[in-house]
Amino acid sequence: MLKKTIFILFLTFTLNLHSWWDSSHIVIAKIAKENMSQNAKEKCDNLINFLSEYYPNTSTFETSAVWADQMMNKGISFGIKHGFAKIYDPNNEGDENAKTKYAIELESSNGTKSLNEIIKALKSPKTNKLEKALMLRFLIHIVGDMHQPLHCINYYSKEFKHGDFFGCRFYLDYSLNQKNSLHALWDSALLRDDLWLKLPLNKEGEDYLNNFKSEVTIKFPKSSFLEDEIENMDFDTWAQESFLIGKNHAYENIHPGDRPSDAYLIENRNIAYRQIALSGYRLAYILNDIFKESF
Repeated sequence: MLKKTIFILFLTFTLNLHSWWDSSHIVIAKIAKENMSQNAKEKCDNLINFLSEYYPNTSTFETSAVWADQMMNKGISFGIKHGFAKIYDPNNEGDENAKTKYAIELESSNGTKSLNEIIKALKSPKTNKLEKALMLRFLIHIVGDMHQPLHCINYYSKEFKHGDFFGCRFYLDYSLNQKNSLHALWDSALLRDDLWLKLPLNKEGEDYLNNFKSEVTIKFPKSSFLEDEIENMDFDTWAQESFLIGKNHAYENIHPGDRPSDAYLIENRNIAYRQIALSGYRLAYILNDIFKESF
């Protein structure tokens, strides 16, 4: 299925989108690159550069992290999922038919399956360079999305009989970059990310991202994680981790229409930072494994 998307990609045009949001995705890629082997860096840069003529705004390893969202914002999903949003209905108030239909869709197509297909394609000697270049861009992005809790939970209740669409219909009393959903609140790392990045990056954007990365890695250096946690390549486990954060934190102590309290923002920003850091370290581990051998 992945190979069938190749031709479509080159029928699209690039566009400047300010879209975890762009900053968090790029920070994840920055953390990953700092923890990659020299061989993995060189192989990844080569593959990213292979498409730079077609996508000049995302022509570096770091900025390629937002390419998949740019394509999605054009209405092109390629059938590749950016998460694994499990059903959360704590009071059993959702529409049963809606939940059954959604569960069937989720089982047949989700982010964990996409990641396994992408990694298989990147490791295969039968995959050509163009395909590897595209799959790498998807990989960098989706690893980040799987660590954003609202990509791994779909909330059902009396207000959301058919689900809240991963928090996108769970509106709150705040506004940031004209967004006010629970999903966007977490995309912004709990209002930390307030800059609409210009791509390709200018000095203001680079400085902003480096400061953001420093905040994250000072709080959560690689040494703060267990080795087994970073090297965990069971993507269903990742999805369950994010789901539990959504259940126990994102949807706790907040209701539709609420203004997020300072306590909610402080506690959960710390959790978001940890997820961003862990995502970066895990991405580096995956890429070091993929590119430990030349191809």
